[in-house]
Amino acid sequence: MPIKGRPRLVASKASGTKLFVDDLRELTRLTQTENKTASDLIRELVHESLVIRRQRAIGRDEAEHPLRQMQQQALAAELNPLARELSAIKSLVTRHAQAAALMTEVLGFSMAAEMKTHLLLHNFLLTRGVTEEAAQALIAEHEARSRQQTQSILARWQAIESNTISTTETERGA
Repeated sequence: MPIKGRPRLVASKASGTKLFVDDLRELTRLTQTENKTASDLIRELVHESLVIRRQRAIGRDEAEHPLRQMQQQALAAELNPLARELSAIKSLVTRHAQAAALMTEVLGFSMAAEMKTHLLLHNFLLTRGVTEEAAQALIAEHEARSRQQTQSILARWQAIESNTISTTETERGA
């Protein structure tokens, strides 16, 4: 086999044979159309023929082993359900990540709104004559209720997510 990037070496021993008449005519036509010598053209044709034979031999080896084909079919039969499972898991993880990102964003906006609400409430109470201590106590009470609501929202979201995961697992098992 030739080494890539290097010119092919020509053997020192010559090979000669008498060609069939129709092949000789075709060879003569090819030498005229391709502007090559007969020896160069014969060399290329022999090389092409040997490459094709090697490729055929490889294909024949594979065809001679029906056991290999049966193994490939068995592997494909086993791997296809696994590929579907993996795709379902990937989809679930993607959906979960998207939902978690959305929930994080919503909670961030909620916290910012909550801080503004507390500031407005604090200023409102102070303008109405409520003492600083009483205003802070009311805001602390409001924060506690807000925290409980946020925790209940997160608990419901986690329950929905775990239900989605268990439903998907049940579907895959069926």
